[in-house]
Amino acid sequence: QYRHCVFLLEKPRSWSLVQRDRSFLSYEDPEARYHERPSVTVEPQQGFDLGKLHLIELPTKDETEDNIVLCWEPMPALQVGTPYHFRYRLRWQNETDASGHFAVKATRLGHPVQLPNQVLIAVDFAKPLKPESKKSEMKWEDFEKLKPVVTINQTRAKLLHVGLKDVSMPNVDAIPAGLGRDDSLHMPQVLRAFFVIEPETDVLEMDLTCELQDASGKCVSERWLYLWRRTH
Repeated sequence: QYRHCVFLLEKPRSWSLVQRDRSFLSYEDPEARYHERPSVTVEPQQGFDLGKLHLIELPTKDETEDNIVLCWEPMPALQVGTPYHFRYRLRWQNETDASGHFAVKATRLGHPVQLPNQVLIAVDFAKPLKPESKKSEMKWEDFEKLKPVVTINQTRAKLLHVGLKDVSMPNVDAIPAGLGRDDSLHMPQVLRAFFVIEPETDVLEMDLTCELQDASGKCVSERWLYLWRRTH
């Protein structure tokens, strides 16, 4: 399914294409090694004062076709015959720099049982993103002091339910293949935000966001942004 999202940005500090799922079990390809493909961050330095960031998802026929495109469109539009100067830095890495916030790890969509007109969405936030050596006691957040905050840009859609669960112990897919539960490692703390939306039958798409906030309203996670489209 073709999807195209546009973000208007002024003097952006950076943008990235990040691969969060590093589990071999999600790809099962020992030759192409998709689970080891690097992420990339663009850090603008000159010529990126105002513009549009285009995020494009292309339909593909097979796994060999690269289908995620991220490109910058300067504003105002470039003129033929006029010189322009751009400087930027590319950072290629397996993991992006740790922010100390909960990072979006996975997104799952479905429907509540026997309620096909409603949309059930679960977003996993993890901190850290992968197992790490035990150097001190893991300081896990008290998830009962946090709450997911969900926004919908569609007035003809109802937000019916919002919840948060700590799913850290069942999160075995984050363990590296063949490692098992190693007592020398801290596993990530994983919090699952879940919510139910009921769009009217003629609503074809919605922009959704979700983030975790503490009791003071401070954001403690990345902001999850998703373009939902009706498929049936």
